[in-house]
Amino acid sequence: SRPGELLGVQSFYFHRFRDADAICVSDKCRVKAMSSEQFKELSTKMPELQQAVHEMALRREFQRAIVRKLKTSFSSTNLREVFNAIDLDKNGTLNRDELRDLLTHLDESVSEDHVKLLIESLDLDSTGNINFEEFTTLFA
Repeated sequence: SRPGELLGVQSFYFHRFRDADAICVSDKCRVKAMSSEQFKELSTKMPELQQAVHEMALRREFQRAIVRKLKTSFSSTNLREVFNAIDLDKNGTLNRDELRDLLTHLDESVSEDHVKLLIESLDLDSTGNINFEEFTTLFA
């Protein structure tokens, strides 16, 4: 993790078991905890914070699904390879069906609402699909 990074957002939003740990590797590292109740209270006062953190959770879940499906790390050096692997119809965009297929690697019963939210989070030009330029903007 990097300085200022939030941990556990997918668990909070998607009610999934957290399977990662935060470990401080220096005496300068500080971890601050916030309960879900505290976050709910804060996000009620700041809806833009809730929206930003929810989009972060969606994008991280997308990355996690890619790693699980492709069984490879997700880095800026292999973005084209990753994009091509999840672009099942090879038309240069990621559509609803391809995102649903990807998300089933995390949750076989993924809802259409969840897929819709993911598309809205990734679709920067509001076309209903994610092209490679959007993909690199978000993940490079």
